[in-house]
Amino acid sequence: MTADRGLSRVAPLGVRFVDDRTGAAVAEGLVVTCWPAGEPSRRRLARANGSSVFSLHDVPGLGDVERGTGDDAYFRAAPRRPFVLDVEDRDGRFLPFRVMAELPARGLLPFTCGPAASPPGPDLPGGIPLFTAPTRPAAPGSAVLRADLWDPIADAPAAWAVVQARVASAAGRAATPRWALADDLGRLALHVPCPDDDDLDGGSFASPSGPAPVPLAARTWTVELTAAYRPPPSDPRRARHPRGAPVPDLCAALMQPPATLWTDRARTTPVQRASLTYGRDTVLRSIGGARPPSVLFVTPGSPP
Repeated sequence: MTADRGLSRVAPLGVRFVDDRTGAAVAEGLVVTCWPAGEPSRRRLARANGSSVFSLHDVPGLGDVERGTGDDAYFRAAPRRPFVLDVEDRDGRFLPFRVMAELPARGLLPFTCGPAASPPGPDLPGGIPLFTAPTRPAAPGSAVLRADLWDPIADAPAAWAVVQARVASAAGRAATPRWALADDLGRLALHVPCPDDDDLDGGSFASPSGPAPVPLAARTWTVELTAAYRPPPSDPRRARHPRGAPVPDLCAALMQPPATLWTDRARTTPVQRASLTYGRDTVLRSIGGARPPSVLFVTPGSPP
């Protein structure tokens, strides 16, 4: 805040973005813009401070609101307006997305979307997750589950579908799920770290023929898979970044209803598990048929 005619200058927006793989705050390379809902021509660029928090001043329509004390009484009385936040990564590590916010907002804009507001990977306090793009290289010590998701009913890529992987915990602890969001072409990369021995379902990485541990390159484990998907609207006016790339509403994407992944193109057997190998990519495809090639079918609705 800064002094202004005896009052404080209140920033109506403060938001931090975090890496879905590591939980680390990310600012470099991100382009964050904000504008009043329905008025994209009044777009403003948010800037990050040394703590990787993006803030905005001189927000269109909130000039009077920015002049205040910033205390409890101020935030109780301040009128709130809907704004749109666009987030894009110039470096291509993360998928672009859009979120809605009521401004002014006190403190950091919280992450409140998804099933019970569950984070997609590590604990992500005080931040909105950035979802890894399918082109991002794998991190050491992980495996990557990849798929080109296809909606056979709409005969189109399953844009913005969500897939969750969970390692069953032999120690009885609740396993932390990992999430991945497909891009507008249905391409998905779900990065899963190698679990500890105690978290493996049914044993450890010890060799079955003796006490020697299994080499890293030979370590495999099983994850349970669930999906969520609703066909995106066909309206050509759907959300796009200024350069024309389609973007999802993040909350709408994370609140999609359950969906079914299929092992076969005839859609007789759902995909419920996958085996991962340390340091490698596992590609899921539906078998049978030839059009389109090398895709994994997904349809709305829970598995039978």
